[in-house]
Order: sequence, then C-alpha cells, then structure tokens
Amino acid sequence: MNLEQLAALLDVPLVGRTVSVLPMRREHARGLFEAADPSVWTYSIARPIESLRDAQEVVDEALAARAASREVPFVFVVNGTGRIAGTSRFMQLEPEYASLEIGMTWIGSHYHGTSVNPAVKRLLLTHAFDVAGVVRVEFQVDHRNARSRAALEKIGATYEGTLRRYHAHARNDYRRDTAVYSVVDDEWPRVREHLSRLVDALEEPRARDD
Repeated sequence: MNLEQLAALLDVPLVGRTVSVLPMRREHARGLFEAADPSVWTYSIARPIESLRDAQEVVDEALAARAASREVPFVFVVNGTGRIAGTSRFMQLEPEYASLEIGMTWIGSHYHGTSVNPAVKRLLLTHAFDVAGVVRVEFQVDHRNARSRAALEKIGATYEGTLRRYHAHARNDYRRDTAVYSVVDDEWPRVREHLSRLVDALEEPRARDD
C-alpha cells in the first residue's frame, strides 16, 4: 500500500452511536469556528481559530494537506444536533511502517467530560487498526498539557517518553517539549474494550442551550 492508497482508505465517514467523525469539508468552517474557544489554544501548535476567516483558512490548509495525501482531516459531529464538537487528523502517515499519528486534535470545552473524546478515539482507532491494518498509532502532546495527557492515559494509551524541544515552530516562539503516547496492535483489543466501557459510563453529549 502506498501513501495515496492509505490516505484514501482512511478518508471515510465513521458513524458512532452519539458522535460521527466526518471527513473535513469547506462547509465545516463555520461549525469549527462556533466550537472553538480560547482554552483550546493554550498548549496547541495548531493555528488558533478566532474568526470565521481563521476557520476557513484552517480548513483550506487541511484540505491542501489531504490533497497531497499528507494528512486526513476530520470533524466530530454530535448526532441528532449537527453541531461540530471538534476536529482531529490522521497524520504522519507511514505505510511502509504501518504506522500513523492521530493529531491536531481539539474538542470544544462544552464537550469536555462527556463521551465525545473516547467515542471519537474508538472510531478513529478502530478504523486505523481494523481497516487500515496499522500496527502503531501515535499521539503527541505538549508535556505541560495535563488535561490532554490525562485524557490519553484515560483511554489506555502508553506514555513512551518526552522529545525535548521537538516542536520549535510552535506559536509564540515557544520551543515545545513533546510527550509521546501510543497504542500498538497487540494492545488494541484491550484498549477497545476499555474505550467501550468509558463511552457507556460517561455523559452523552447534548445540544447547547443557545
């Protein structure tokens, strides 16, 4: 399987019980703008979305990466409401090593603590391991980001270590130390069962009152 074939295999809608993971499209820009809030960008190397124009440019950049088969971007949509809760991407695609990264992930604060994160991770990891046949999925996060690190540990990802000054291009010229987590193929059955229990135990996402 080459890079283009892997990207095409990954680029499909993933439908869950309460949340769906949909390939990013230009029409998703407004929903991403509405979902984003300042807390999202504190530790992120992603480009902040502070206006609709920002969101449109972020989507255009993501779609350009998809066209080049470098990344496969998605949005998370809460079933029954049509609201976008956040976004993530398959990236660092390495078909020769059967590995990839799930990254550039953020979820609007309205959905923190709900089943959105484990439900999305279950859909993405199922597709990566059971359909694309990868043997390793990696996650990278700012080592200072306690919330994201706890979320990765909660879903069953394994901490591998910290890469020092790994993202020197981060915003505000901060030379980020990056904590690396992963799930590998022989761990996947256990992680899948754990994610299913989390999804069942956590509060389902609801429509906002606005």
